[in-house]
Parts: sequence; C-alpha cells; structure tokens
Amino acid sequence: MFQKKVLGWFSLVLFVVSAAILAAVALLVFFPPLAQRLALNAQALILVGGVFALAATGCGFYAYKTAPGRVGAIGGLVLFIAIAGQLSFTTIKSRGSGLGAQPVHTYADQSLGFEFDYPATWMVDGPASAGERADSAQFTSWVHAPGDISADMPAGGTRFTATVWQWDPKNDLQAFVASRQAAWEASGFTFLSEERRDIGPGWTGMAFVIQTPEEQAYFFFTTIRDRYLSLSGSGNLSLLSEIGRTVRSVSP
Repeated sequence: MFQKKVLGWFSLVLFVVSAAILAAVALLVFFPPLAQRLALNAQALILVGGVFALAATGCGFYAYKTAPGRVGAIGGLVLFIAIAGQLSFTTIKSRGSGLGAQPVHTYADQSLGFEFDYPATWMVDGPASAGERADSAQFTSWVHAPGDISADMPAGGTRFTATVWQWDPKNDLQAFVASRQAAWEASGFTFLSEERRDIGPGWTGMAFVIQTPEEQAYFFFTTIRDRYLSLSGSGNLSLLSEIGRTVRSVSP
C-alpha cells in the first residue's frame, strides 16, 4: 500500500510537470521572441511534456486506488491525448503547406544558367535593377498592385527576394558570406541557424536563419558564374528553405 501511495504522489508530480511544460509551450507560441531569446524549441518541449504525461498515466493507473494516483492517471491521460492530437495536426499541416504539396512555377535566368521553384499562386515582380551592381525579383504569397509591396505583409504571408549581385572578389562565396555576416553582427542581429548545402559538383551554398528586432529572416547565398545569388525573405521559413533547396543549374 505504501508503494502505491508513493507512486500515486509521483504520478501527480509528473502530471503537474507535464502541465507546466505545456503552459510554457503556450507562452512560447504566443510570444515567439521569448522562445528565440531562450533558444527553446516548442515542438521539443511538447514531446518532453508527452513523455511526462504518459509516465503520469502509467504510474497513476497502477496506484489508481489512491487520490493522487487517480488525479495523475486521468490528468496525464487527458494531457497525453491533447499532445498526440497537437503533434498530429502540426505534422499534417506542415506536410500540407510544403512546396511539394502544391503546384509550382519555375523562375529561370537563362543568361546566368540557374533556376528555382516557387508556389504557382505567388506573385512575382521583376526582375529589375536594384542598384548599379544588382538585379532582383520579388515574390509574395499575396496579390498586390504590380510593383507595390510597400504595405505590411498580411498575417500568414511570405515574401522573398532573389538578387543577383556583381561583387568582388568573384567566385569567393566564403568572402561574400563573411561580408553579410559582418553587416548582420554590426546591426545586432542574432544567428539562429547556419547550413552548408551541396547544390552540384563543385557548387555549394550557405543558408542562414537570423533574428532581427522585428522578425526571423531566411537567407541563402551561392555563386552564379562570376556573380552571387541571394535568396532572402520572411514569413514561412520552412517553405523558403524548401525553395532554396530547388536552386539548380540550367543550360544557357
């Protein structure tokens, strides 16, 4: 009997901990900057909460004749079902919103020999000159007047810019990326992730996610012959990363 009482109280503690974890997840969801500052992953916390809830359920049912055990068992089971449903919804939603789950168009620059895919429903402005040494095209997930993307991005929207740069030294991706990183650091931006990607034989790219005072932003850099290609944007960063992975060469 003593053992069941101990397990009952242990089940109750596990239930309280799992509930606290889910409360923290809710706080991070409603306040993303807090999650970024604390470097916390909401989905990882949900998984940890699920483990605690499942353990609370098991211990609670073993000690179900005790009051703490009943609370831990029932509460843990409710939390576990809620967590499983949330993870299933998140997985289905992420699969349904990816680049492979929708029609795509291809943006190609035959003169420089590169192309990439983007959602067919998106609007494209450009390419147009973006200064003496750059040309860019802008992509938005919402419809707007041609050339007018000055308005705030609507809720759930995504935008990105593809820019081709003339920059010296040529064919030195490391130096080009270092110049961008120096500019970000000078602006006080935070680096959240960095990834090296192999695009083709002898052709690599670098992808970054950074935190600005206003939002998270995605960047992808690679060389294009004697120039540099930059993809940068905000909104659905997972989708932007998928777009970056479609960069490939085409015959001029």
